Amino acid sequence: MSFEDEAQPLPTELDTASVPRYLVVTKDKLQVRYVGKANHFEDVGAIRSNWPCPQRCFLYYYEATVLDSGARGCLAIGLAEGGCQLNRPPGWESSSYAYHGSSGKKHFESEQGEPYGPGFVSGDVIGCGLLCLRREIFFTKNGQHLGVAFCNVSSDLYPTVGLHSPAEALALNFGAECFKFDVANFITTTRQAKLEQVSQLPIPISSMDQIVRRYLLHFTFKDTLAALDQKTPVPASHTEPLSVDADCLGGSLEHRRQLRQRVLDGDICGARELCDRCYPHAMERNPNVTFLLHTQAFIELIRAQQPLEAVTYAQTHLAQYRSHMEASFPGLLQDAVALLAYDDPIRDDVPIRYLMRQEQRELVADALNSAVLAECGEESTCALERMLRQLVAVHHTLRDSNLGFGDSFRLCEGVRLQNEGMRD
Repeated sequence: MSFEDEAQPLPTELDTASVPRYLVVTKDKLQVRYVGKANHFEDVGAIRSNWPCPQRCFLYYYEATVLDSGARGCLAIGLAEGGCQLNRPPGWESSSYAYHGSSGKKHFESEQGEPYGPGFVSGDVIGCGLLCLRREIFFTKNGQHLGVAFCNVSSDLYPTVGLHSPAEALALNFGAECFKFDVANFITTTRQAKLEQVSQLPIPISSMDQIVRRYLLHFTFKDTLAALDQKTPVPASHTEPLSVDADCLGGSLEHRRQLRQRVLDGDICGARELCDRCYPHAMERNPNVTFLLHTQAFIELIRAQQPLEAVTYAQTHLAQYRSHMEASFPGLLQDAVALLAYDDPIRDDVPIRYLMRQEQRELVADALNSAVLAECGEESTCALERMLRQLVAVHHTLRDSNLGFGDSFRLCEGVRLQNEGMRD
């Protein structure tokens, strides 16, 4: 099973398109048995899953239950590239990694193998995990983690098992049933260990104060900023102006706060009037923001159950944007106009109900705030936002350089884990 993958196809069953003649697979394609005599060195039967392991996730994991260890227990469980031969055990072939039951050794492109863990027999449950960001493979036995077996593994790996003695049988669990290994706890502890490692990095308090103050100024949280300044005054050695009235950011604070509040209250006309009075050139220099305001004004008419007025407004103010705003805001105009088709567009079954949420007002308010800041000669984004964008860019660059292994960066997930760690 993949944990937090990006809608990639997942292994669900054994691939029976090319089953070696020494193997028999059940109809559900989740159990395999060796039916050969295993008289010869090459009489191995190996079989892989129908899909490779997803790579753009935190962890991929599957388990195999040993139904019968057979005459000699020559079972191998692991991962292998799709081109590996199926008449040799996984771990012996190029780009294949496996844990062997008869010896307890781990094998990577080697018939000799290296010591790793205990052997396994009938009744044992063997798990195989791919920790994607680190490109590590580990194994478990009966729910116990046996340690990292392989590092810097190759890409496009399939869950693969090998059998090579009479009566051997395995049952595969690709996630349809509960795992013996506590995967959720493993993910939590692994991520928490990383957060603790990062938290040890020294960050000057003055730098944190600066980032927080600039954020509060940028998004017009005037009262919060005043409370922060009262509790933690700006150090005398600080040369950059950060108080409410010290720079252009603070000088425009009250106007920007009013503009933001009007948009959040749905008073788009009031916001336009205030902006035109205080910053007369802001809208003409920011056609994207003008479009967003017109679209939001249309949405507010729908919210007020004034469909006829909304149609008139669209004909007057939105028709001009039918073609040249699609690149900047794909589907936004079409979705907004489609609100007219619903008697109650905030119902859960309405696919475009996102336009009726407060988050949409916040998006427009932020865009207007950025336009005014640019008009004042200030950065249109705050330092914290730029840091987060850089963090996402670095994460994806590292993933691309890591053969595509690793999950997506999710800020909300990181915050949740950090908060859980603080509670613990």
